[in-house]
Amino acid sequence: MASLPSQHPHLALHLSDQEIDPHILQSLSLAHLTTTALASYDTAKRLDHGAPLRTMVEHAGAGPVVLHSYLCPISERQQPRQVAHLVLEENGLAKNNDGDDDGDGPNAPPMLITTVVAPGAEEIRDARRAAGRLERIARVFQTDWAAEGGDAT
Repeated sequence: MASLPSQHPHLALHLSDQEIDPHILQSLSLAHLTTTALASYDTAKRLDHGAPLRTMVEHAGAGPVVLHSYLCPISERQQPRQVAHLVLEENGLAKNNDGDDDGDGPNAPPMLITTVVAPGAEEIRDARRAAGRLERIARVFQTDWAAEGGDAT
């Protein structure tokens, strides 16, 4: 999986965290797309649409296709609290909480954002496959980060 960019030379790939620190970078302009993706992520949350998992932007005609994935780490001990919060929310008893994408402490793995750009709609199948592989790489990175207490690189 380390040779993902060489497996898809016609696609542009980018993996970074919320601070736009690149972990896989093919072009600086992809960092700008990731910044825009984070803005759309934050907007969806502010509008109470929840945290998106993925976004896709497809341009009319033969324009490029942009795929973003948002990989928020959720610890196993955090999940029961989220279920309890949903139950309280359904009963109108929950406090307003925007959610914390930073995990559960300073050593929690960061939220990661993947970006895949295909030159056109005819490459969408390959772009989705590359996005899936990039997501798996991101999950491995988050798992290693958590196992090493925040020191994964």
